[in-house]
Amino acid sequence: MSEAALPLRNSPTLRLNYSADTSVKTLCAPPMTHLSPHLLPASGCGLWARGLFKVVLLAALPLIASCANPICVVGAGFSGLSTVLRLNEKGFENIVVFEKASGPGGKAKTWMDPNGKVFNLGPMAGVHGSYNITTGFLDKFGVPYSYEDTPVFWYEAMTGHVLDKSSLPNPDWSAITDAFVRYVKIQDQYSHYLVPGFTKGIPEELALPFSEFLANNDLNALLPGLWFAINAFGYGALNEIPAIYGLVYMSSPTMYFSVRPGPEGVFFTDYNRLAREIAGSVKATFVYNVDIEDVQRSSKDVTVVYRTSANRNSATQKCRDIVLAVPHLLSGLSAFNLDETESEIFGAVKSVQYFSTPVKMSKAVKGRFYNLLQFVPSSKFSLLPAPD
Repeated sequence: MSEAALPLRNSPTLRLNYSADTSVKTLCAPPMTHLSPHLLPASGCGLWARGLFKVVLLAALPLIASCANPICVVGAGFSGLSTVLRLNEKGFENIVVFEKASGPGGKAKTWMDPNGKVFNLGPMAGVHGSYNITTGFLDKFGVPYSYEDTPVFWYEAMTGHVLDKSSLPNPDWSAITDAFVRYVKIQDQYSHYLVPGFTKGIPEELALPFSEFLANNDLNALLPGLWFAINAFGYGALNEIPAIYGLVYMSSPTMYFSVRPGPEGVFFTDYNRLAREIAGSVKATFVYNVDIEDVQRSSKDVTVVYRTSANRNSATQKCRDIVLAVPHLLSGLSAFNLDETESEIFGAVKSVQYFSTPVKMSKAVKGRFYNLLQFVPSSKFSLLPAPD
């Protein structure tokens, strides 16, 4: 037997053995003993092909050895669902997904009022040209989306009165256009660094807050649109997120549709339905309404102790590995018995205050989508405070 290493992006190297005189061998590696936001098929069963040294995922999939304990995924939002999809693609089917809510979707919620009107909360839209992976999944799972000419209303949250557009700041479209052209050139200048994992390093100027980076490059004309696209959509605050994050998210098409004068090019869809369709199609067991009480990790396996709303007695699930597909906030990880290093790492993760809610307005107002932004005397935008 001889030894080889299979490097996985954003993960430690997975060591395995293969035989020089056998075309296919079972792959197994030691289980993870640390938490990781990345998908690691450690301790799993897979296949190793001689010669090209590639994992066999097609004709040889039926040969994958079965493993007694499942891979456990915590969270059935889109991070968790993506994890399950990826595992299924690699031939892993023994998967248990724990979710504290009553169904999949995470922040993508669907709420129906007493009259039967449906409200899509959380994510509800996408941008043509920037959401090609998203539209690919929508097509694959049969979830419709449309490029509607949806009216947008601005109103005072405290009174519910719709604001007269003449009372709003009048954008300088010439300055916005000039700034957009400069932004595209600047983004192209830094494209070398805008790669997954930021493996090319981060220049000092891209570590500045995005708002400071924009000011340094005479791009303040873009700020009104960016307040809407970044702050209001829960991606963070312009004066806090690093410039490199902003440049990655605000691709040229996304920036264009954020600062344009109308809603053209934006599609709307039911992301919660997409989550339900994915959950119903993957090979995994979903356990909903879960409260995880304790997670015990060892060099051999992971033990999850949990309760459900249907059964208040504690249950135990042995796992080969565990993948956290939930926000890595210390406040939500107490059951995982983090060590000092893990606590230090996840202690740096902060949350952004963000909420989505249906709002009752005057019957004279017709439209489905409303943006909760607030004007202040300086004519800049700011987020409304979330309700208690």
